[in-house]
Amino acid sequence: LSSSSAASDVYKRQVLNTPVFKKLKKKKNLFREEFNISEHTTIFLYQGGLTTGRNIELLLETFSNLKSSKSVIIFMGYGSLEEKVKRFTEINSNIFFKRAVSQELLIDYTSSADIGFVLIDKVSLNNSMSLPNKLFEYAMAGIGVIASDNIEIKRFVQNYNCGFCLDDVNNKS
Repeated sequence: LSSSSAASDVYKRQVLNTPVFKKLKKKKNLFREEFNISEHTTIFLYQGGLTTGRNIELLLETFSNLKSSKSVIIFMGYGSLEEKVKRFTEINSNIFFKRAVSQELLIDYTSSADIGFVLIDKVSLNNSMSLPNKLFEYAMAGIGVIASDNIEIKRFVQNYNCGFCLDDVNNKS
């Protein structure tokens, strides 16, 4: 594959490990109903593994410092940072935790949010090239995305105009 057009052709034929497509009949309000969230409040969502390398601590810090009641975040999933997330929910009225739901219910819950986060640390080539399932799930649910500018994530977000990417989310300075 010496020519760029040949490489491009290979990219077009790649096989992606994506979730099974589910057509959403209509957006839901499951989060608003469960957590008594106003229709005038923007719901941000982080769904997936609550583990390091996904900027969960950054999201917790950011939302705990918000002074407005117009934005909330819901963490839906499980993992090593679950207890930390739960502690933040106890002291912050704009941070919520929802246990992981079955794959059959996931898109209904996801569609209950307004914006989803995909913030993967670029600590390895694997992470830099990753294309997480949550990105496709957010797209199926019809919600916008705020993502890290990792190569494939950025390509997807720009190609489908489904949100925006943050430059160097891993820069802690």
